[in-house]
Amino acid sequence: MKTWGISILLVGLVVAGASPLAWRAPDAASAVQFVEATSTAGLKFVHNSGRAGKKFLPETMGSGGAFVDLNGDGWLDVVLVNGKDWTPKGKRSFSAVYRNNGNGTFTDVTTASGFDVEMYGMGVAAGDYDNDGRDDLYVTTLEGDRLFHNEGNFRFRDVTKASGIVNAHFGTSAAWLDYDRDGKLDVFVANYVQWTAKTEPAYFIIDIGGCSGLRRHVCCCASRCAGQPGIICAFYTRVDGGPVNGSCLQARNAHGSGTAFAN
Repeated sequence: MKTWGISILLVGLVVAGASPLAWRAPDAASAVQFVEATSTAGLKFVHNSGRAGKKFLPETMGSGGAFVDLNGDGWLDVVLVNGKDWTPKGKRSFSAVYRNNGNGTFTDVTTASGFDVEMYGMGVAAGDYDNDGRDDLYVTTLEGDRLFHNEGNFRFRDVTKASGIVNAHFGTSAAWLDYDRDGKLDVFVANYVQWTAKTEPAYFIIDIGGCSGLRRHVCCCASRCAGQPGIICAFYTRVDGGPVNGSCLQARNAHGSGTAFAN
């Protein structure tokens, strides 16, 4: 049974006879180097945030991915999560599954895999929840999480409803773990905020400290919009497209003050 999730790895280098905090530059011959190999590897995935000029909050989140051996051949395959257009435009956007060919290249096997469905995805966690030897996929999405059972040979079946998974709360990340130690993987899901396109206000033009021509983009969760404690943020651009003076960026509201930083 294998579990995969998102983690942060902290690696400490301990040099013999030195303090654990000591560090020295690696020898030139042993230095790790990276080569951009996306194109030659056959990975042609393009993420669609749905952006259409309104700068909705979910567009800033991006999407997740996973390295996981989906067919048990000892080679890690790639799963990439996609978003979609806010308003259908004729061309659909799908998440992707790439089979590892074992020679440094990958083949897109998404079509007819059962994973070729449109969803505004956020993250993915792989784990063998039914102990059949194949890792399954839990996908967090904006409109409701999905659980895909690995049927083998890169075929997946949406078992969300049958499994009892009901989470339509802007899921962001997830992790499989055996919480109660019964030998079966449980799933932990992190949700973000209450959000809909209808409750996110559009930008409006403001004058801050004599700095005219600033466009303030406000993002807030539904609870804040209703006057309750919640999350609120704002960022600024100029109407004429020019740079924003950092001294102008002091935002205030009825609940206190906030500071914005110019990029």
